[in-house]
Amino acid sequence: MVDSNKEQKRASWDFAININQLDGEWIPSDEYKELIEKEINGEITIQEMREIFNKNINLKNKI
Repeated sequence: MVDSNKEQKRASWDFAININQLDGEWIPSDEYKELIEKEINGEITIQEMREIFNKNINLKNKI
């Protein structure tokens, strides 16, 4: 049985990635793809994704 919530989340993520490519090719990192899969599968929330991104950005800015 196919989980319609997962299908909807995957479709939403596909749309978000594709719309980011309007100005040129953009390929999400493996880490980003992994987080997307975790969100689709209900392992993390969007808020948790934001927190991970913010933490990673802050770490990169300190270098």
